[in-house]
Amino acid sequence: MSLAPGLEPTNMKKLSFLALILALLAVSAFAQKEKITAEQVIQQHLASIGTPEARAAAKSRVMVGKGNISSKQGYAGSLTGPAQIASDGDKFLLAIVFNSNEYPYEKVAFDGKDLTVGRDRGRMTRLGEFVKAQSGILKDGLMGGVLSSAWPLLSSDPKAYKAEFAGTDEVDGQTLYKLKISSSHSAVKASLFFDAATGRHVMSEYLYTIQPHLISSDSTVNPSAKASHYSLVERFSDFKKVGDLTLPLRYTIDVSQQTAEGGETLRWVIAIKQVYYNEPLEAASFKVS
Repeated sequence: MSLAPGLEPTNMKKLSFLALILALLAVSAFAQKEKITAEQVIQQHLASIGTPEARAAAKSRVMVGKGNISSKQGYAGSLTGPAQIASDGDKFLLAIVFNSNEYPYEKVAFDGKDLTVGRDRGRMTRLGEFVKAQSGILKDGLMGGVLSSAWPLLSSDPKAYKAEFAGTDEVDGQTLYKLKISSSHSAVKASLFFDAATGRHVMSEYLYTIQPHLISSDSTVNPSAKASHYSLVERFSDFKKVGDLTLPLRYTIDVSQQTAEGGETLRWVIAIKQVYYNEPLEAASFKVS
Protein backbone atom coordinates (compact mmCIF):
# COMPACT_ATOMS: atom_id res chain seq x y z
CA MET A 1 0.00 0.00 0.00
CA SER A 2 1.46 3.39 -0.96
CA LEU A 3 1.47 6.33 1.38
CA ALA A 4 -0.04 9.68 0.53
CA PRO A 5 2.51 12.33 -0.47
CA GLY A 6 4.26 13.83 2.56
CA LEU A 7 3.08 11.12 4.97
CA GLU A 8 6.30 9.25 5.61
CA PRO A 9 6.26 6.71 8.48
CA THR A 10 8.20 9.04 10.81
CA ASN A 11 5.72 11.86 10.21
CA MET A 12 2.81 9.50 10.86
CA LYS A 13 4.28 8.55 14.22
CA LYS A 14 4.64 12.22 15.09
CA LEU A 15 1.02 12.89 14.11
CA SER A 16 -0.20 9.89 16.15
CA PHE A 17 1.76 11.05 19.19
CA LEU A 18 0.42 14.60 18.78
CA ALA A 19 -3.13 13.31 18.47
CA LEU A 20 -2.67 11.30 21.69
CA ILE A 21 -1.37 14.35 23.56
CA LEU A 22 -4.28 16.48 22.34
CA ALA A 23 -6.76 13.78 23.37
CA LEU A 24 -5.26 13.55 26.87
CA LEU A 25 -5.35 17.33 27.25
CA ALA A 26 -9.00 17.37 26.17
CA VAL A 27 -9.91 14.67 28.72
CA SER A 28 -8.01 16.53 31.44
CA ALA A 29 -9.77 19.80 30.64
CA PHE A 30 -13.16 18.07 30.68
CA ALA A 31 -12.36 16.43 34.03
CA GLN A 32 -11.40 19.78 35.52
CA LYS A 33 -14.54 21.42 34.16
CA GLU A 34 -16.76 18.58 35.43
CA LYS A 35 -14.91 18.06 38.73
CA ILE A 36 -17.26 16.70 41.38
CA THR A 37 -17.13 18.04 44.91
CA ALA A 38 -18.18 16.49 48.20
CA GLU A 39 -20.76 19.24 48.59
CA GLN A 40 -22.39 18.34 45.26
CA VAL A 41 -22.63 14.68 46.28
CA ILE A 42 -24.14 15.62 49.64
CA GLN A 43 -26.71 17.95 48.09
CA GLN A 44 -27.76 15.26 45.60
CA HIS A 45 -28.00 12.82 48.50
CA LEU A 46 -30.17 15.12 50.61
CA ALA A 47 -32.52 15.71 47.68
CA SER A 48 -32.91 11.94 47.31
CA ILE A 49 -34.30 11.72 50.88
CA GLY A 50 -36.93 14.43 50.65
CA THR A 51 -37.52 18.16 50.74
CA PRO A 52 -35.74 20.29 53.36
CA GLU A 53 -39.06 20.73 55.15
CA ALA A 54 -39.73 16.98 55.21
CA ARG A 55 -36.24 16.19 56.46
CA ALA A 56 -36.49 18.76 59.23
CA ALA A 57 -39.94 17.61 60.30
CA ALA A 58 -38.84 14.04 61.16
CA LYS A 59 -37.35 14.71 64.59
CA SER A 60 -37.44 11.11 65.78
CA ARG A 61 -37.86 7.75 64.06
CA VAL A 62 -38.92 4.29 65.19
CA MET A 63 -38.60 1.37 62.78
CA VAL A 64 -39.70 -2.18 63.44
CA GLY A 65 -39.25 -5.33 61.42
CA LYS A 66 -37.47 -8.65 61.35
CA GLY A 67 -33.77 -9.23 61.98
CA ASN A 68 -31.47 -12.09 61.08
CA ILE A 69 -27.89 -13.08 61.83
CA SER A 70 -25.87 -15.49 59.72
CA SER A 71 -22.22 -16.27 59.08
CA LYS A 72 -20.31 -15.69 55.87
CA GLN A 73 -17.08 -17.05 57.33
CA GLY A 74 -16.12 -18.85 60.52
CA TYR A 75 -19.47 -20.13 61.86
CA ALA A 76 -22.54 -22.07 60.82
CA GLY A 77 -26.21 -21.42 61.47
CA SER A 78 -28.74 -18.60 61.38
CA LEU A 79 -31.09 -16.91 63.85
CA THR A 80 -34.14 -14.68 63.28
CA GLY A 81 -36.20 -12.43 65.54
CA PRO A 82 -38.00 -9.09 65.91
CA ALA A 83 -35.87 -6.00 65.31
CA GLN A 84 -36.11 -2.31 66.14
CA ILE A 85 -34.16 0.81 65.17
CA ALA A 86 -34.93 4.06 67.00
CA SER A 87 -33.40 7.52 66.95
CA ASP A 88 -34.13 10.90 68.42
CA GLY A 89 -31.77 13.79 67.68
CA ASP A 90 -28.28 12.37 68.23
CA LYS A 91 -29.56 9.31 70.13
CA PHE A 92 -29.61 5.88 68.50
CA LEU A 93 -30.76 2.33 69.28
CA LEU A 94 -30.48 -0.94 67.37
CA ALA A 95 -31.92 -4.11 68.89
CA ILE A 96 -32.68 -7.63 67.61
CA VAL A 97 -34.12 -10.28 69.93
CA PHE A 98 -33.20 -13.86 68.97
CA ASN A 99 -34.39 -15.71 72.09
CA SER A 100 -31.50 -18.13 71.80
CA ASN A 101 -29.60 -19.40 74.82
CA GLU A 102 -26.31 -18.97 72.98
CA TYR A 103 -27.19 -15.60 71.39
CA PRO A 104 -30.30 -14.06 73.03
CA TYR A 105 -30.08 -10.59 71.48
CA GLU A 106 -28.06 -7.90 69.75
CA LYS A 107 -28.22 -4.42 71.30
CA VAL A 108 -26.30 -1.23 70.55
CA ALA A 109 -27.26 2.20 71.88
CA PHE A 110 -26.01 5.77 72.26
CA ASP A 111 -27.85 8.24 74.50
CA GLY A 112 -26.09 11.36 73.25
CA LYS A 113 -23.31 10.95 75.79
CA ASP A 114 -22.57 7.31 76.54
CA LEU A 115 -22.35 4.23 74.33
CA THR A 116 -23.73 0.96 75.69
CA VAL A 117 -23.90 -2.52 74.17
CA GLY A 118 -25.79 -5.63 75.18
CA ARG A 119 -23.83 -8.26 77.09
CA ASP A 120 -24.87 -11.86 77.40
CA ARG A 121 -23.30 -13.34 80.54
CA GLY A 122 -20.77 -10.51 80.46
CA ARG A 123 -19.69 -11.13 76.87
CA MET A 124 -19.89 -8.63 74.04
CA THR A 125 -20.87 -9.70 70.53
CA ARG A 126 -18.65 -9.05 67.51
CA LEU A 127 -20.81 -6.05 66.59
CA GLY A 128 -20.65 -4.77 70.15
CA GLU A 129 -16.87 -5.18 70.21
CA PHE A 130 -16.47 -3.20 66.99
CA VAL A 131 -18.63 -0.22 67.93
CA LYS A 132 -17.15 -0.18 71.42
CA ALA A 133 -13.64 -0.04 69.96
CA GLN A 134 -14.64 2.58 67.36
CA SER A 135 -17.27 4.59 69.23
CA GLY A 136 -17.07 7.46 66.75
CA ILE A 137 -19.35 5.52 64.42
CA LEU A 138 -22.19 6.14 66.86
CA LYS A 139 -21.02 9.37 68.48
CA ASP A 140 -20.72 11.03 65.06
CA GLY A 141 -24.11 9.67 63.98
CA LEU A 142 -22.75 7.57 61.12
CA MET A 143 -24.22 4.20 62.02
CA GLY A 144 -27.59 3.55 60.42
CA GLY A 145 -27.16 6.13 57.67
CA VAL A 146 -30.38 7.95 56.78
CA LEU A 147 -32.35 5.55 58.97
CA SER A 148 -31.07 7.61 61.90
CA SER A 149 -32.03 11.16 62.80
CA ALA A 150 -28.39 11.55 63.93
CA TRP A 151 -27.09 11.11 60.35
CA PRO A 152 -24.49 13.94 60.19
CA LEU A 153 -25.15 14.79 56.54
CA LEU A 154 -28.60 16.03 57.61
CA SER A 155 -26.93 18.72 59.72
CA SER A 156 -26.64 22.29 58.43
CA ASP A 157 -23.66 22.81 60.75
CA PRO A 158 -20.49 22.78 58.59
CA LYS A 159 -18.51 21.64 61.65
CA ALA A 160 -20.62 18.50 62.11
CA TYR A 161 -18.29 16.51 59.86
CA LYS A 162 -15.49 16.84 57.32
CA ALA A 163 -16.06 15.19 53.93
CA GLU A 164 -13.65 14.72 51.04
CA PHE A 165 -14.59 13.48 47.57
CA ALA A 166 -12.55 10.33 46.84
CA GLY A 167 -13.57 9.43 43.28
CA THR A 168 -15.86 6.67 42.08
CA ASP A 169 -16.02 2.92 42.68
CA GLU A 170 -17.78 0.16 40.78
CA VAL A 171 -19.67 -2.10 43.20
CA ASP A 172 -21.89 -4.88 41.85
CA GLY A 173 -22.04 -3.10 38.49
CA GLN A 174 -23.16 0.15 40.09
CA THR A 175 -21.18 3.40 39.85
CA LEU A 176 -20.82 4.92 43.30
CA TYR A 177 -19.43 8.25 44.47
CA LYS A 178 -17.10 7.84 47.43
CA LEU A 179 -16.69 10.30 50.28
CA LYS A 180 -14.07 10.02 53.01
CA ILE A 181 -15.44 11.21 56.34
CA SER A 182 -13.23 12.37 59.19
CA SER A 183 -14.41 11.34 62.65
CA SER A 184 -13.73 13.55 65.65
CA HIS A 185 -14.13 10.64 68.06
CA SER A 186 -12.26 7.79 66.40
CA ALA A 187 -9.30 6.87 64.21
CA VAL A 188 -11.43 4.53 62.13
CA LYS A 189 -11.21 5.03 58.35
CA ALA A 190 -14.76 5.89 57.28
CA SER A 191 -15.96 5.91 53.66
CA LEU A 192 -19.50 6.60 52.47
CA PHE A 193 -20.78 5.49 49.06
CA PHE A 194 -23.62 7.05 47.05
CA ASP A 195 -25.40 5.91 43.91
CA ALA A 196 -24.09 8.29 41.22
CA ALA A 197 -27.45 8.25 39.43
CA THR A 198 -29.80 8.82 42.38
CA GLY A 199 -27.65 10.23 45.18
CA ARG A 200 -28.89 7.54 47.57
CA HIS A 201 -26.50 6.47 50.30
CA VAL A 202 -26.08 2.74 49.66
CA MET A 203 -23.00 1.73 51.65
CA SER A 204 -20.64 2.74 54.47
CA GLU A 205 -17.28 1.15 55.22
CA TYR A 206 -15.29 1.45 58.45
CA LEU A 207 -11.80 -0.02 58.75
CA TYR A 208 -9.14 -0.18 61.42
CA THR A 209 -5.97 -2.16 62.04
CA ILE A 210 -4.18 -3.23 65.21
CA GLN A 211 -0.47 -3.64 64.73
CA PRO A 212 1.16 -6.70 66.30
CA HIS A 213 3.48 -6.71 69.27
CA LEU A 214 6.80 -7.31 67.58
CA ILE A 215 8.61 -7.87 70.88
CA SER A 216 7.81 -11.08 72.73
CA SER A 217 7.76 -11.56 76.49
CA ASP A 218 11.45 -12.54 76.51
CA SER A 219 12.36 -9.30 74.63
CA THR A 220 13.13 -11.04 71.34
CA VAL A 221 11.79 -9.84 67.99
CA ASN A 222 8.92 -11.93 66.61
CA PRO A 223 9.15 -11.56 62.79
CA SER A 224 6.07 -13.73 62.20
CA ALA A 225 3.72 -11.39 64.08
CA LYS A 226 0.86 -10.17 61.88
CA ALA A 227 -1.45 -7.18 62.08
CA SER A 228 -5.16 -7.72 62.83
CA HIS A 229 -7.64 -6.12 60.43
CA TYR A 230 -11.24 -5.24 61.31
CA SER A 231 -14.07 -3.93 59.16
CA LEU A 232 -17.73 -3.02 59.46
CA VAL A 233 -19.68 -2.55 56.24
CA GLU A 234 -23.25 -1.25 56.14
CA ARG A 235 -25.42 -1.71 53.06
CA PHE A 236 -28.75 -0.02 52.39
CA SER A 237 -31.28 -1.17 49.79
CA ASP A 238 -35.00 -1.54 48.99
CA PHE A 239 -35.60 2.22 48.96
CA LYS A 240 -39.22 3.28 49.30
CA LYS A 241 -41.10 6.46 50.10
CA VAL A 242 -42.42 6.29 53.67
CA GLY A 243 -44.46 9.36 54.51
CA ASP A 244 -42.52 12.28 53.09
CA LEU A 245 -39.09 10.63 53.18
CA THR A 246 -37.47 8.03 50.92
CA LEU A 247 -35.66 5.48 53.10
CA PRO A 248 -33.93 2.12 52.66
CA LEU A 249 -36.05 -0.65 54.14
CA ARG A 250 -33.32 -3.28 54.07
CA TYR A 251 -30.28 -2.72 56.29
CA THR A 252 -27.30 -5.09 56.24
CA ILE A 253 -24.26 -5.05 58.52
CA ASP A 254 -21.16 -7.16 57.90
CA VAL A 255 -18.48 -7.33 60.61
CA SER A 256 -15.23 -9.01 59.63
CA GLN A 257 -11.96 -9.66 61.35
CA GLN A 258 -8.76 -11.14 59.99
CA THR A 259 -6.25 -12.05 62.69
CA ALA A 260 -3.32 -14.41 63.12
CA GLU A 261 -5.81 -16.98 64.45
CA GLY A 262 -7.96 -16.83 61.30
CA GLY A 263 -10.88 -14.91 59.84
CA GLU A 264 -14.61 -14.58 60.41
CA THR A 265 -17.48 -12.54 59.01
CA LEU A 266 -20.92 -12.17 60.56
CA ARG A 267 -23.90 -10.61 58.83
CA TRP A 268 -26.95 -8.94 60.39
CA VAL A 269 -29.91 -8.09 58.15
CA ILE A 270 -32.92 -6.04 59.21
CA ALA A 271 -36.00 -5.94 56.98
CA ILE A 272 -38.02 -2.90 58.06
CA LYS A 273 -41.79 -3.34 57.95
CA GLN A 274 -43.09 -0.20 59.70
CA VAL A 275 -41.78 3.33 60.21
CA TYR A 276 -43.08 5.87 62.73
CA TYR A 277 -42.03 9.51 62.89
CA ASN A 278 -42.00 11.82 65.90
CA GLU A 279 -42.96 9.19 68.46
CA PRO A 280 -42.24 10.23 72.07
CA LEU A 281 -39.16 8.32 73.22
CA GLU A 282 -37.87 8.13 76.78
CA ALA A 283 -34.18 8.80 77.41
CA ALA A 284 -33.88 5.39 79.07
CA SER A 285 -34.68 3.77 75.74
CA PHE A 286 -31.18 4.61 74.57
CA LYS A 287 -29.34 2.66 77.26
CA VAL A 288 -28.98 -1.10 77.04
CA SER A 289 -27.34 -3.88 79.02
